[in-house]
Amino acid sequence: MIYVVQLFLFCGLFTARVAVGTGGRAINEIYFYPKPVQERAVELGLTTYEIGSLLYAVIAAITAGLTVLIF
Repeated sequence: MIYVVQLFLFCGLFTARVAVGTGGRAINEIYFYPKPVQERAVELGLTTYEIGSLLYAVIAAITAGLTVLIF
């Protein structure tokens, strides 16, 4: 029974981490892609090089770290 609770808690925290990491927009996860893909996305106007993307990355890393510490 405890494993089922842990599973749901872990999945919920992972979902929260992804939601925070993307800032509500999937394009904010572009920093995980290779540099040529990032440059092409900026060229197409899908995203920009902003500090916001870095902020989302830091928040996502902190949330992931907390998730690991809990389990």
